[in-house]
Amino acid sequence: MPENPVYSRDDGHFIYLATVELGSKDTAIRAMSEAYLAFARRHPGLYEATQRALDWQDTEISQAASAVIEPVICVLHAYGLEGDAAIHMVRGFRSLLHGFASIEQQGGFGMALDLDDSFRMLVDIFISGIHSLYPTTATALSDSLR
Repeated sequence: MPENPVYSRDDGHFIYLATVELGSKDTAIRAMSEAYLAFARRHPGLYEATQRALDWQDTEISQAASAVIEPVICVLHAYGLEGDAAIHMVRGFRSLLHGFASIEQQGGFGMALDLDDSFRMLVDIFISGIHSLYPTTATALSDSLR
């Protein structure tokens, strides 16, 4: 995995392990979600900088962005999602993760409820949505990523 300021080897390795070595696509989605939120919490300024529009003509930037997206695509393929369906799910997943991380960083969750519980519930709803929208595709394949 490329070494650069946006996608460090440590963060990338954790995301890779989350997606490929856990054995369950649902577990992989949960682990990627936790890795994403942990990165946003550990590196708030860097996280904010990664949300800007990218210059895809810059080779280093496009390689780093691809390395971040690749594990997500890998998991979605395990659900049998490809083409437009996969792109819609990537957009939804990113929106879910970024929305939660951004609201949390801005202090927008003021109620005295555990944020991690709220986050886990939101991710579980996303996973249920994949199974509900694509029941044949999501269950036709083995639950293993291997």
